[in-house]
Amino acid sequence: MKLIAFVGMPGSGKSEASTVARSMKIPVVSMGDVVREEAAKCGLPPTDENIGGIGTALRRNEGMDAISKRCVPKIRAYGGDVVVIDGTRNIEEVNYFKKQFGIDFMLIAINAPFDLRFERVKKRARSDDITGIEELKRRDEREKGWGFDKAMELADITINNTSSLKEFQEEIRKLLSIQIHNESSMDTIIEFGTKRVKPNVRMLFDMKDVIYDRKWLSSASNFQLYYMYRDLSLSKNDAQVVKEHGIRYDITVIPPRMLGCEFVKTAGHYHPCVHGTDVTFPEVYEVLRGEANYVMQKPDNDSIKDVIMVKAKQGDKVIIPPGYGHLTINASNKVLKMANWVARDFESIYSPIKEKGGGAYFILEDNIVRNQAYENVPELRVSAPTNIKETGFVKNKEMYRLVRDIGKLKFLTEPQEYRWLFEGMYG
Repeated sequence: MKLIAFVGMPGSGKSEASTVARSMKIPVVSMGDVVREEAAKCGLPPTDENIGGIGTALRRNEGMDAISKRCVPKIRAYGGDVVVIDGTRNIEEVNYFKKQFGIDFMLIAINAPFDLRFERVKKRARSDDITGIEELKRRDEREKGWGFDKAMELADITINNTSSLKEFQEEIRKLLSIQIHNESSMDTIIEFGTKRVKPNVRMLFDMKDVIYDRKWLSSASNFQLYYMYRDLSLSKNDAQVVKEHGIRYDITVIPPRMLGCEFVKTAGHYHPCVHGTDVTFPEVYEVLRGEANYVMQKPDNDSIKDVIMVKAKQGDKVIIPPGYGHLTINASNKVLKMANWVARDFESIYSPIKEKGGGAYFILEDNIVRNQAYENVPELRVSAPTNIKETGFVKNKEMYRLVRDIGKLKFLTEPQEYRWLFEGMYG
């Protein structure tokens, strides 16, 4: 589902843009209407003073994203491909919608000069509308106090609504038509060296067994969660070197999104043992852009012996040591792009985490919840990234360059010879 939000000062044209959306059979959720509903519950007439007061009180008592939180269930209830939200007013509301809808959220700012806006609001017939210039000035200042200016600065598209009504309507109609027919607002093809690479795509329903918020999942449509680009190289020579050493270099892109009340994540998996040993294959990740939470869990029969979460930022390296399964969470409002080096000749094992309905812990918007499907789970430990110089991993130096010093990655294919590297890695 795509969510398109209009932001603008009173009289700028937000309501008219929403009218165009309705004429195109696109559902519209009005944040102003949500506040009017709250006023009605309090038995207050929907005057400008009452609506403004209710809006301010909600944001003061429940947070600046209080109204956006009330809107999301209404948005999801439509279940269509595109929904328009009318009335976004601050940066916290924008960030909340970004968390919920990720790359499928678009913010459109509508600008118009003060005098023109005043002429427009005088012609409207809403109970909370303005009748004098001083009233409009006060309302402008009130909305600026909510953080309106910062929200406008974050807009993906800005429209100057100074022409005729017909021209404005046509501009909105064209813009909405483009969004309806675009599958995604993110180009999923990446360029690596001279190649344009298409990803393998992980869909929501591919992960339906490991999602925490079952109520949300029951009404969710299937959509793209993240993108995997496998076995990359910058040249034929690099490709040959990497293959000869039994490893591969991958990139994964995880846009920000909420899966109900849970942050977007990977499916989670374990690695098999190296042939002839009881040591499982390790892996190493690097955050190329954004932020990542790597959650690692060490199994012990039906229980979990250890759980570690490493919070990594751009340039950080994180080693997944032998014996641990792992998953990655994007708990930010930014696109996460990460790379990994791993042995090429094994298949990841997804079934143990799938059968338990997810990892040992679920990372939610408001807290972290233990997965009750596991018999015993220790407390979650938080650790720093493993920027270990002995392996050639240095913060802010991309690890792809180790293709020129490939011997430093031998621990990925022969971990049984590198026990010293993994002992005490995370305390």
